[in-house]
Amino acid sequence: MRTAGRRDNRRGPCAARLIACAAFVGATALLISRAGFATPLLDAHLGASFEVLSRGPTTSIEITLKPTTEFGKITVEAASGVATFSPPCSFSAVAAGAAYSCVVEVIGTSGDAAFTINIVGERPGAAGAPLVVEVSHFTLQNPSFVRPNKAPAGNRKPNLISRGPDSP
Repeated sequence: MRTAGRRDNRRGPCAARLIACAAFVGATALLISRAGFATPLLDAHLGASFEVLSRGPTTSIEITLKPTTEFGKITVEAASGVATFSPPCSFSAVAAGAAYSCVVEVIGTSGDAAFTINIVGERPGAAGAPLVVEVSHFTLQNPSFVRPNKAPAGNRKPNLISRGPDSP
């Protein structure tokens, strides 16, 4: 019930839900934008990082590994959005603390906005345990991406007719 001269500043449950939803969407957008593309990350055991050397139809990427534990094998692999990947890159009997590096040339598929490179490390588990597999993913923007053409949605020009002051 309202009284004269007083203004009711309470917000209803719909407004509270809208504010909470807007805050959630804003926080999610900020988190996604911070995750970003082509962010060099360091993994705990593989010590994998990368640097984009050149962009264009072919992207040159230097991958550096500084593992903190021994691995039987580490392989750099093409993943989603990759059309061609060369040369093959893998290391055997990888020692902890040593540095390993390779340069790969990647061409992305024209239909994907990004491509991913996987770094897969395999090492034996504890006595009797299965093989331990550790994977790092690097996702980069694809310079080969071609945006699909959208058909125009009808005639966008308004039907304007010029008439003089004496026209009906």
